[in-house]
Amino acid sequence: MIRTITLSVVLLSLGTAQAQWVQVGDSANSNINVMEVYNNELFVGGNMTRFNGLTTYFSMQYNGSTFSTQGTLIGGSGFSCFEVYNGALYGGGSMAQSGLAGTALWNGGSWESGPVSTNNSVNVMAMLNWNNLLVIGGLFTVPTNYIAQYNGTTSQAMGAGFNNNVFSLASYNGESYASGAMTLSGSTTLNRIAKWNGAAWVDVGGGFDNTCGDIVAHDGYLYAAGTFT
Repeated sequence: MIRTITLSVVLLSLGTAQAQWVQVGDSANSNINVMEVYNNELFVGGNMTRFNGLTTYFSMQYNGSTFSTQGTLIGGSGFSCFEVYNGALYGGGSMAQSGLAGTALWNGGSWESGPVSTNNSVNVMAMLNWNNLLVIGGLFTVPTNYIAQYNGTTSQAMGAGFNNNVFSLASYNGESYASGAMTLSGSTTLNRIAKWNGAAWVDVGGGFDNTCGDIVAHDGYLYAAGTFT
């Protein structure tokens, strides 16, 4: 997942003496929050409703030469995350129309209601394909407290959940991690980052003194970024 907030899409060209960024397509009229490769196309999502002079409701597809816009109206304010799970593309964010509430599923031509409905206007912030589950985190308290797991059929709680928002999810050494603004899971102190041990969320190195906005595993380490000091 890419958390860059931007109004346009660029690519890195290496065909010149000095590598440079080249804009792809026109500018959007609002933020682009996330990109994901699915079925050999680049899906781009965010809060935009116009791109290349055309109406598009929060997502587009790019096949390497042209963009396809999404003209079907989706209520809410757009996508915060994408994830591929069980061969399908899922989106999360703020959607609240025609059955969409928090998560959406790409059916090959448009977005339809996803498997997990949440209760907040800006709700699903992160998704993770992990251990044959789709883990979903965000700002919701329904169906569970700020984090849920979907097994392809039903959604379930992950332990006691959290007491505050989840902004990012990552898999590291085969285990699932969550970060955000949470400080508790039930009575367990976590301090903005937690690891799932299969039954409960547990502390990770004492955590942080302020929000952990993003985590990612790379080259044998788990990296964290946020407003902590």
